[in-house]
Amino acid sequence: MKVKIVGKRSGTFTDRTTGEIVSFGKMSVVTPFPIDQKGCEGDQALEVSVKPEVLANVPVPSEANLDFNSKGNLIAIELL
Repeated sequence: MKVKIVGKRSGTFTDRTTGEIVSFGKMSVVTPFPIDQKGCEGDQALEVSVKPEVLANVPVPSEANLDFNSKGNLIAIELL
C-alpha cells in the first residue's frame, strides 16, 4: 500500500500485569481509499504500529510502500 507518512510518535508504558516497560511506535499515514470501496471520497488517515527501532529511521514527511501480513501487521517499509 502506497502511503504518505505525515507523523510519527514513540513512547513507553509499564505493563500493569508484569510491571515490564514496553516500547511502542506509531506512524500517521494518509492513503487513497481502495478503488473497490464504494461511497468513499478523498483520502483516509490511518495509524500504523511500527517497532520503535524501525520508526527512528523513517523521515517525516515521506512516501513509502507498506506491506502487511494476513493478520494486518506491518512486515516491511520501503521508503520511496
